[in-house]
Amino acid sequence: MPTKQNWNINDSCEFKSPKDNKWHAAIITNINSEAQTFDVTILSNKEGWKVAIVSQDIYVRPFYDTQIHWTNYKTINPITGIPWFFISDPTHVFKKLRNNLSKSHTGEGQGRNVREIMIDGKEVSWRHIQGVYEYTARNSTAKITRLTKRHVWLTSWSKMRVDLAEHTLSKDVENAMNLIDELKEISTGTREFINYSSLYRQIFHSKKPLEGLADSRLQTLQKIYDWFVIRDRQKNSTINWISLQCQFDLLLSIQGFLGMIKEIFILYPDSVIEPRQVSQDMLEGLFGTIRQLGGDSSTQTLKGYGHALNKFRVTARMTSELKSVNYGKSNHTGMEFDCLTRYNATQLSNMSPFVRKIFEVLLLDDLFMGRIETPTLSFSEEVHQLNQKVSLFQKERQQFFNSCLYNNGIFSLLEKWRDDIKNIVLKSIPKNKGKLWTTAWISRLEINLNNYLCSGIWFLEFQKIILQNHSAITTQRLVAYFLVRKVIEELFKSNVRENRDIEECADPTLTPKDIVTLNQAESSKFSYIIGWVLFKLLKRDHLMNSHPKFPIMHTLLGALCTEKVEYNL
Repeated sequence: MPTKQNWNINDSCEFKSPKDNKWHAAIITNINSEAQTFDVTILSNKEGWKVAIVSQDIYVRPFYDTQIHWTNYKTINPITGIPWFFISDPTHVFKKLRNNLSKSHTGEGQGRNVREIMIDGKEVSWRHIQGVYEYTARNSTAKITRLTKRHVWLTSWSKMRVDLAEHTLSKDVENAMNLIDELKEISTGTREFINYSSLYRQIFHSKKPLEGLADSRLQTLQKIYDWFVIRDRQKNSTINWISLQCQFDLLLSIQGFLGMIKEIFILYPDSVIEPRQVSQDMLEGLFGTIRQLGGDSSTQTLKGYGHALNKFRVTARMTSELKSVNYGKSNHTGMEFDCLTRYNATQLSNMSPFVRKIFEVLLLDDLFMGRIETPTLSFSEEVHQLNQKVSLFQKERQQFFNSCLYNNGIFSLLEKWRDDIKNIVLKSIPKNKGKLWTTAWISRLEINLNNYLCSGIWFLEFQKIILQNHSAITTQRLVAYFLVRKVIEELFKSNVRENRDIEECADPTLTPKDIVTLNQAESSKFSYIIGWVLFKLLKRDHLMNSHPKFPIMHTLLGALCTEKVEYNL
């Protein structure tokens, strides 16, 4: 917070008391220009202190005026003239909300500064969280939340766990308080606090892109902002609400984010913004991984981080994945840093094998995912504009595909497409199988598949599922086409994959275990018999070719003919 050089009598301020080394609301009561001192009175206990002007920066600072400080969320770059927006890390703010709640009405005062958060005269208490945990512990069949001892009895380690904070300030815990009879009436304030906190987390951690100023989530963020401001004004004492630092960080994150969104959409109306990208989870994941590698949680110097990063890069060569306990996993390919995939891996694990294979293939496709770098500078303005257009198109496609990754309706649609294509394959088989029926079948199958793709039925089904997404129609059609194409590829690949290992597919009784040694006469007879059988198999006999085991028999007999025959002379 900026310091103030010129104080006047009756100015509000915050004074750091030498007794407890804490900041208290105070007021300037007298100024002595000759002695270069001024008197400060703490409002809570009317205690007076004399402060030298030369040391005012240590003991006195401007009062936290919400009407002033909440609006200081941006500045102007003095060189480029482009606005800079200050946004507190939403993940840290969310953990601070949980930590403030964990100190509220815990009954462990005894002289310590215990927080007593109140909303309209109703307690916002950590005891209500403990009550939910104790209820679920007593009733094993009523496991309606994910609360454990780690969630309730926090340590310095568990306070840093983002997932524990998510489980605590969640909709499940809020609903549980409403269902438990002994908590329903007394937990109204706590439920309201959890509701707004979880909404804050959901919006800032969302992968669903914002596509305009009309997005309902922006209005919800403004409601969250107004709610926290109103509750802060209604407090009777500083301990009756969250800490000033937490309040400041929360409102700064919302104001800075909303201001940045408005600025971007005015300058670039067709852009899309992913809310979770403003989080510093990736950076925290890197720091956590470095601490884990070194076994040291202390803050390192710049030189120390240099050595740690070298170790980190060497370790990345030995393993494909390093994990940060608090912020998820950080994947690496060679020497490069990739994005955190804590939730991507979980989402993929919930898919069926067929659907998961399609998404995995597309996620690894650099061209489809827009991981192709475009030149930032060009000698031609027209070429530069085209490069920028391609870059924006790649970004939009990547964000739209990420939203599809978390749309359960897409998974069912891919399964439906697979079944539809299977039906097309079966209906394309001619009823009367004559000579060269496979050629006719393939030709008819190709026509039917092209008709299916050209009809656009599959794309209409796709659009019905993504009604809430406002991406460009070209982006939607391209992503849908890649998905349906991968469905076709994976469907036909599966049959090839089944016959890839002939030894596993064939009947084990048909696989010779010993080498048969024949004399010259027996070898001639055996070669003649094998040649006759192969002739019958390889000739264009539709009955033989249509046999379901024909590819396996053909491969086995072909391999048998190339085996070395040993002669005993």
